[in-house]
Amino acid sequence: MKMICSKKGLSEGISAMLMILLALIAIGIIWVGIQAILKNTQSQVDTLNEVSLSIDKESTQINQNIISIKVSRGVGEGNLTAINFVISNGNSEEVQRVPSNLRELESETFMITPTLENVKRISIAPIDVVAGKVIVGKIKDSYNFN
Repeated sequence: MKMICSKKGLSEGISAMLMILLALIAIGIIWVGIQAILKNTQSQVDTLNEVSLSIDKESTQINQNIISIKVSRGVGEGNLTAINFVISNGNSEEVQRVPSNLRELESETFMITPTLENVKRISIAPIDVVAGKVIVGKIKDSYNFN
């Protein structure tokens, strides 16, 4: 009489390959989700970096430790909710955040009172708040006091 052995199921090698394949598929799905989040955040930062801000050199002055600075916005995408004024005296810096909703081709004069003495330089950077997160753009312009 002949004995027939019937094996049911998959061999160990095929089971291992299926587990590896399932792990790779799961990693791919997770990576696609993370990549979409990173791309969305990067586009928000890129849009903010397209904000065009400049300092009007003729309208910038310092009187009795109060800086009067006229900021103009040029053509460029991106929202603006505030401006960071980076004030330096050569040895140290301070940053003052001032709310502003300057639109394209508009100008506004800001009065800044720094805590530093002998201010030598002031720089500006745009700020936006996206989904409750503050995003600070790169410094767009600077002015050196004599």
